[in-house]
Amino acid sequence: MKINDIHIKMFRAGSGDCILLEFEKADFRILIDGGFVETYQQEIRSYLRMLSKSG
Repeated sequence: MKINDIHIKMFRAGSGDCILLEFEKADFRILIDGGFVETYQQEIRSYLRMLSKSG
């Protein structure tokens, strides 16, 4: 989802939330409640690696 210059990405987190806010113009990101270890391993890790490769 995108609102103005803010991208909102929601990851599956089992019994909780895991939301990444990306501020396009500021090149700034906030991860809200990363969830359990499994959330990182199954959802977030590959996305963060993709961000790292894209600079």
